[in-house]
Amino acid sequence: MKNAFIISVFFALLCLQSCSIKDQVAAEAKRLDSVSIILNSKLQELNKCDTALLERATTKFTNYSTFIENNITDTITKEEANSLQQFYQSGKNLKAFSVNYKSLRSRTSLVSDQIKKLQSDVEKGSISKKISCPILKMKLAQHRN
Repeated sequence: MKNAFIISVFFALLCLQSCSIKDQVAAEAKRLDSVSIILNSKLQELNKCDTALLERATTKFTNYSTFIENNITDTITKEEANSLQQFYQSGKNLKAFSVNYKSLRSRTSLVSDQIKKLQSDVEKGSISKKISCPILKMKLAQHRN
């Protein structure tokens, strides 16, 4: 009688544990789905960037800065100097964005694909929670950098 009770308690705990694991897998899949949706929306925002306009703005900046360097040889007022400083900083930001734009798009696409593969692995049960959570955190940290 005592053994039957122990065995029935063991099976009950085993059933509860399997339900708990299924719930954890479902929660992980849901979390990965949320991250994937957010990442895809950010990728769509990034894809909205008008690269032709960016290229024209960068070209204009280069032309104007060359003109300024070739034609301003006298002393200028403080306000003009501040305006020039803002102009050069804006151009520097344009160039930096232009350089990083392609890299950012490809990295975002790569991370999105990796999240989809991780989702598939979690849903199939190929990967445990102990492994997937640190992987997800690492991938998100890489994407933020």
